[in-house]
Amino acid sequence: MAVMLFVSCQCKDTCQDSITMYPFPSASDGSEKGLSALYAGLADNCIVVMGGCNFPEQPASEGGKKRYYKSIYTAPVPTDADTVLQWKKIGEIDDASAYGVSLSMLGGVVCVGGTTEKKSLSTANIIMIDKDSLEVTVNPLPDLPVTLDNMGGAVMDTMLIVAGGNANGKPSNRVFLLDFTNLQQEWVELPPFPGNPRVQPVCAVMTNQEGEKAFYIWGGFSPSENDTPPTVSVNGYRYIFKEGEWEELSAPKVGEEEIFLGGAAVTVINDTMSAFTGGVNPHIFLKALQREAAIKEALSKNDTITEKMLRAEAKEYMIQHPEWYKFNSRVLVYNSIRNNWEEIVVTPLTARAGAALLHKDGELYSVGGETKPGIRDAHIVKVLLE
Repeated sequence: MAVMLFVSCQCKDTCQDSITMYPFPSASDGSEKGLSALYAGLADNCIVVMGGCNFPEQPASEGGKKRYYKSIYTAPVPTDADTVLQWKKIGEIDDASAYGVSLSMLGGVVCVGGTTEKKSLSTANIIMIDKDSLEVTVNPLPDLPVTLDNMGGAVMDTMLIVAGGNANGKPSNRVFLLDFTNLQQEWVELPPFPGNPRVQPVCAVMTNQEGEKAFYIWGGFSPSENDTPPTVSVNGYRYIFKEGEWEELSAPKVGEEEIFLGGAAVTVINDTMSAFTGGVNPHIFLKALQREAAIKEALSKNDTITEKMLRAEAKEYMIQHPEWYKFNSRVLVYNSIRNNWEEIVVTPLTARAGAALLHKDGELYSVGGETKPGIRDAHIVKVLLE
């Protein structure tokens, strides 16, 4: 697979002419500064973005408060001649929220779970938009049997699948499926995936080498829980529906380098290929998780000297330059028939965590996300596949 190089080098400062970037909606509520963990999808040839969160007044490194949003914006998918997106605010979701799953299906955008400022959600809705009037209809779907946030999800025909994340506030291996052809329309729990729980994994449905539909999951992490050390999961699994079993997959790999997809974004290109962008560095991120666990341990032992030292390290961690965090800057494509990974392009503009990724007619749209902890990006970056 080749790419027409909208993004053709690794230097953000010197390759602006070869990049297609579009700004976020010019709101005045703080969301114009960029959003992470937002809901996004495609409906009737329009890009739709909803919800999300950021730190609009004060950076997270300075103790700023995270704000959640509920506005729904839409803009027509741009043509090659468009330099801006024609955004319109067309409504609001029920809760100001983020960190759920959003997927384009059935002519709308399905939004599942997530968190508000105060609670995790079990709700699910399909957002429908009238192509002429732009009137928004929020159609409720059955609630999940648990609250769920920071999970991954994918679509298989008329079925919606979500996996991992925090279930009832705890890192989870659980997997749930909603079949829209089922008249009872209830979530069904599938066998949990093996290994460690996975918060912020990436998921996709593709056809495997045997011609069978499979649900794939890679990446994700688990913080320390009940004296269990934190983990990051680089490998993957796939669930073969016909057999009802999980199979382990090797980690995404380019050359000899394994790629961690925790906090990354994914979009399905076709039945056998999916594209991936972003994600945090597993070594740097694991050290941060271990530090959080060590702070809790110091607090439990009333060890104020160690606690102060670790908190000082945590503060230093938050104020580094974006390049220091080594977010994944590769745009990758996985081929499920060949079971291989291809590096399409390398660019810092998609080196984000918590972004959304959309695919339309050979075009990838990386939407929002953070360039470092607490700092959001207020752009959409387009990469053209051919």
